[in-house]
Amino acid sequence: MEHFALANTSWPTALVESRGAVYCSNDRAGTISKISGEGKLTETFASFPLGSKPIALSADTRGRLYALDWRTGDILVVLREGGTAVRFASVPPETLPFSITREYRGVFFIWRRRA
Repeated sequence: MEHFALANTSWPTALVESRGAVYCSNDRAGTISKISGEGKLTETFASFPLGSKPIALSADTRGRLYALDWRTGDILVVLREGGTAVRFASVPPETLPFSITREYRGVFFIWRRRA
């Protein structure tokens, strides 16, 4: 097993997709790192707007990633190629959104600490 050093200021959460890649959200760095199925690390696969706090990840069947920003309530989308995340939707930040999943028909489920 290989060890990968990610952003040392992160509280990472991860997602493993069907092609074997591992995506890791780096909360404090505002980035997503990618480890390919072949073991290649891309330290900054995606970046978020300044001040974003990506805490949870989900993916769709087209290879897009969705990140939930716990500070703003924004759901940010990253294309398969990576790059800069853009706002897709949002939930009220005062509900303290914490986790996200997207089911195959495109419906998002978001776990919040407050209703």
